[in-house]
Amino acid sequence: MKEAANRNHYTSLKAYNDVEDVADTTLARSPRARTYHTVPEMPSPLRCSFRFLYSKLPLLLLPLLVACVPPKTQQPGTWQETVDSEIATLGAYNWIVIAESAYPAPGRPEAHLLHSPTHVPATLNHVLQSIESQGHVAPRIYLPKEAFLVQESQAPGMNAYRNALKKSLDDRPSQMLTSRMLESLMKGSTSGNRVLIIKTQTALPYTSVYIELESGYWDGESESALRQNSNN
Repeated sequence: MKEAANRNHYTSLKAYNDVEDVADTTLARSPRARTYHTVPEMPSPLRCSFRFLYSKLPLLLLPLLVACVPPKTQQPGTWQETVDSEIATLGAYNWIVIAESAYPAPGRPEAHLLHSPTHVPATLNHVLQSIESQGHVAPRIYLPKEAFLVQESQAPGMNAYRNALKKSLDDRPSQMLTSRMLESLMKGSTSGNRVLIIKTQTALPYTSVYIELESGYWDGESESALRQNSNN
């Protein structure tokens, strides 16, 4: 009886497996099943176009990436370059004041103000070198007389300033007038001509240096001789 029961169980299991195999075979052969499980292939020309566009994608995006990059900001020039550029625009009868830090801000429209990060002697040295290298103008240098009267005990640092000033002048000729006379002379001679004021870091009294510009290729003596000959 036990063997008969086992044969019946084996027969039922084999019949179930046969039915399952038939179902799988039917499903695989069904056109609807193939349509459901199979991904349609892309037509050949369209596939080639897609590949071509994909390969050129970086080139197509490059203009957009370049447009998104912020432009580089132009770095400002040094104060020496700014001074050189200003001197190039000046001519005869213009003035340059290399000023101490407490020099008053100009209120006249013809005055132009610049700032130097150095002291009067170093700024003067660069200004004189720039004038001489450009050559179209020549300097006439004026110094306040008070700068040589103030004692070291009254304004510590005056002796060092005078020594540095002498080195910057380098035996160039200069004239000494009182500061009030210099201001009057400059205001009277400019009469609307441009004045360049370069404020420095020097914090000592009466240390501003005044420079009157004249032609670098036609000096006052030549002009006087010309006028004298024209009157004869």
